[in-house]
Amino acid sequence: MWRLRTIIESEVIIELGESKDSHVTFRIFEVNDQNTKNGSLTSPRLRYCDALLSDDVKDIFEAFALLHNKLNCFLDRLSLVSYGKSGINNILSIAPESVKPNEEFEIAFPQITINRKTINIKLSDLKYDIEVTPEQQRWERLLRLGLNATSEEEKYISYYSLLEEIARNESNESIVTTCTNCQHKVDTGRKATNNFIRDLMEKHGIDKKLIKKAPKIRNKIAHGGAEKSKLFYLDVATINSHLEEVCLLELEGRLNVDVINRLHAHIVDIPMVKHICLCNSEGSFDLIQSMLTIPARFVKLTHSSESAFKDQRAMAGIPLDEQGKPFINSFSWPDIVGVD
Repeated sequence: MWRLRTIIESEVIIELGESKDSHVTFRIFEVNDQNTKNGSLTSPRLRYCDALLSDDVKDIFEAFALLHNKLNCFLDRLSLVSYGKSGINNILSIAPESVKPNEEFEIAFPQITINRKTINIKLSDLKYDIEVTPEQQRWERLLRLGLNATSEEEKYISYYSLLEEIARNESNESIVTTCTNCQHKVDTGRKATNNFIRDLMEKHGIDKKLIKKAPKIRNKIAHGGAEKSKLFYLDVATINSHLEEVCLLELEGRLNVDVINRLHAHIVDIPMVKHICLCNSEGSFDLIQSMLTIPARFVKLTHSSESAFKDQRAMAGIPLDEQGKPFINSFSWPDIVGVD
């Protein structure tokens, strides 16, 4: 059974205990001195949360995607009932709930040390003295919401909404309906935003398969019709990276500004560190192998001003302790059974 161990945060204090549905069991327990350094000083608004998957899933990353989504669904309900904010404060690991001596197992967690080199901004770079319309101000707001979003789904809705608003403002094509009986065509007066967005993405050379998927993904996120699998999140992150580039380039041209900091590659999935370990007969863990996964898409879109383009790369590495060994939080390990 896979166990996703996290620390959650809620505006309203949640009691300790266990809750479950047909797929996942959630165990809420306190942060204290027994499991965390200076834990007794921690606010009760922070709780440990174990999400345990009952389904038989072999791949650790598929299990992570399923449990991560289920945990967010749990937090959605917590926010609703408590009428307060809630969220994931930290993800410690995904691993089996328990292992036996001499058993080999996998343990993984998100890579949190990714950063990129950026260039400082001059006030003159903002060109803030140039007047913009209320519509253009809205475009900039949606881009900022996307960049600041904490989930790929939130980013997707922000970026797609930005392109939809550009389409509603600039498209000359309306949606036309046809009567199935007499074939009479009626102009609905509503802008054909999907056609405009499709043409925009084609202009930037985006793959036709991704263009076809883009509005479907948007509808799945907005209307909750998607199976939240690893493949779904990969599709969201991949198309998101293209949407972000298109938004940047289109706003850059329309607002007559130069985007100073750019990416050479977009990370299109949650970067994960995975360790293959062995539980030895004494009840400790030996490391067999480590790997870092950072699925990336290299940028192909053309910058409006090549002279302003700065090659930026995301940097990451496997966290190491003072002895040069991969760092794993002591509370991240599975429980050991069968040791006296």
